Amino acid sequence: MSKSECGSDIITGHDLFRAIGHKDFLYSNLAIKQDSQVVILGGYEGSSCLEILTRYNPRIIVFEPIEVWAQKIIELTAASKDKVQVVSKAVTSNGRDMHLFLLGDATSEKQGSVPSEVLKVTSLSVREVCRLVSYKIDVLEVNIEGGEYEVLNELLDEDIQVGTLLVQFHKIDEESEAKREEIRLKLRKRYEPIFNIPFIWERWDSKISIESLVAKRQFEDVSKFIIELQNTHQRQLSQKTYESETILKRLKIVSDELRIVRSSRSWRITAPFRQIVYLCRRVLSQDEP
Repeated sequence: MSKSECGSDIITGHDLFRAIGHKDFLYSNLAIKQDSQVVILGGYEGSSCLEILTRYNPRIIVFEPIEVWAQKIIELTAASKDKVQVVSKAVTSNGRDMHLFLLGDATSEKQGSVPSEVLKVTSLSVREVCRLVSYKIDVLEVNIEGGEYEVLNELLDEDIQVGTLLVQFHKIDEESEAKREEIRLKLRKRYEPIFNIPFIWERWDSKISIESLVAKRQFEDVSKFIIELQNTHQRQLSQKTYESETILKRLKIVSDELRIVRSSRSWRITAPFRQIVYLCRRVLSQDEP
């Protein structure tokens, strides 16, 4: 892999998030039981559905409008078909038809810089989804490439109980930051922010439980250091050349060590954990080997 000059090979916050084990970060310490109801908006190829199913074995409803991906989720969770319902529709504020530009996990209504196939899909309105789940969701995951703004605004106007919200906001236009902040202000009236990595992932809980307190205490530090690593990397790119693959390999080693001090369902506060966070903060300041 060749080295790139001054920002042409930037490691994003998403790269850092994946490198430290993002699935454990997102899906541990959730107040989910086997009879809980989980709803996923934007199932893609089913990795998040399978992760939650494996950890907690709850009832899951997945919305994925692209038929080929919806079918993949069905196949992936075939052994638990009594637990997982796949709805091959999008979710919008008003149940309109949509034209999506197919760009893998970045598929959305917004056309990207690369030419792509356009597919017409149908959707359910937020109100129809609320009725489908009887106005109660234990965990709601939203990752719908810009559609989250209209969906969450509409959802917050409905009388629906959501225990935990996991949401990924996307920068789709110049107004995205303002729209995200407006939604966050609404969320604060009913939810407690557990962690916040801007435009990567956020978690909001409707009430503080034991799971929430543990998650909040652990995730605050981890969120901060992911942001710090990203900013450090971008500063260094302005000064010298870097090989992103090498840096990510270092973070992968750190991530493997980090798994030693956490269980599959909860993070534990330990001296090794603090040492590993410190090590992560130093990773990007090391010289290339």
